[in-house]
Amino acid sequence: MYIIGASFWELDWSKAVYYFQQVADQAPNLRDASNITAAQRYYQSLLKYGDDQVEKGGRQKDRCLALDTWGTAQNIGGLDEEYTNKLMSCFKV
Repeated sequence: MYIIGASFWELDWSKAVYYFQQVADQAPNLRDASNITAAQRYYQSLLKYGDDQVEKGGRQKDRCLALDTWGTAQNIGGLDEEYTNKLMSCFKV
């Protein structure tokens, strides 16, 4: 599963989220050669998937999905200033 998730890295964030969520649930500390854990991959893919959702043309539905996606990431590891600002900007639109 980890390798399948990695095959979608930077290509299809929704599929990366799907696979890394499964791995992170079962083996969150599983690491790859770059020493990044499955939990970290899941978290990072959530952030990038949220970015993709916002960039889909700014439709209200996509912004709401991004809020949900970033909210899940926030529950896992918090958000840095960049993503906190992105999250707040969705509420202003």
